[in-house]
Amino acid sequence: MRIFDSPVPLVAAVQGAAIGAGFGLALACDLCVVGELGWFQANFVRLGIHPGFALSATLGRVVGPGRASELLLTGRRVVAAEAGRIGIAQRVVPHGDEVDVALEMALQIATGAPLAVSATRATLRAGLAGVAREAMRHELAEQAALAGTADAVEGVRAMLEGRDPRFEGR
Repeated sequence: MRIFDSPVPLVAAVQGAAIGAGFGLALACDLCVVGELGWFQANFVRLGIHPGFALSATLGRVVGPGRASELLLTGRRVVAAEAGRIGIAQRVVPHGDEVDVALEMALQIATGAPLAVSATRATLRAGLAGVAREAMRHELAEQAALAGTADAVEGVRAMLEGRDPRFEGR
């Protein structure tokens, strides 16, 4: 919640895989830089659990409700180029340049008038912290309810064994 509540803009630098909570962390930031080899995935349904880290609230704001539904319900991977095209990342950069470019973006932001930057961020994210807080409460309750199910056990086992899960709806 500190990311959502931050009074200053935050820039994420994704250098590889941003899966699950890592994806949520990237979307919690104001801007995202991803290396050309990076990728994003909300694979919760492939693990038999509910999405978390407010992804159910933030992803739709970024990519639209239909695409968010697709990504959350299928758990498919989004490579860097697509992430740039659909708005998950604002910059796609050569591998190894992620942090430098994120720092450059942060420096550009920091050269703006502090009160204006803070006010603009607050306007752009009006209500998001409250929505994220409520989404995380709901997501945690759903995760707790699903965590011990046979499907969740199978989803995690399949991931660890490198195979497709065989869910039974239990």
